[in-house]
Formats: sequence, structure tokens, C-alpha cells
Amino acid sequence: MTAMTETEKQEYLADLHVGVLSLNDNSNGPLTAPIWYDYEPGGELWFITGPNSLKGKLLEVEFG
Repeated sequence: MTAMTETEKQEYLADLHVGVLSLNDNSNGPLTAPIWYDYEPGGELWFITGPNSLKGKLLEVEFG
């Protein structure tokens, strides 16, 4: 398997993809769900989900 260069990684993340996010949910075990994200090369990764969704709540608990 060939490793991606930093430029290739940046370009890949900047393309349109649906990510898969797994978060610990202490009451039910891990939550694994599709998630939209936004990324510009050299920038930060932004997850796009409703703040009141289970994903949004677990992200807030995990990363505040």
C-alpha cells in the first residue's frame, strides 16, 4: 500500500466525502454514524450535525 503525501491527504479531505464517526456513548456502547464534514487544505475539520442530535451531544461531551 502506498502512503499518501501530505498534499494528497489535504486534497482528499477537501473533496466531497461522507465520513464515519464513532463516539463513546456510555449508556449504549459506541455510536457509529455517517457524518458530513467540511475541510479546506491547511484548515480545521468541521463536523456538520445538529447540536441537539445524539452525535452533536456526544461531540460536545468529548471535545467541549
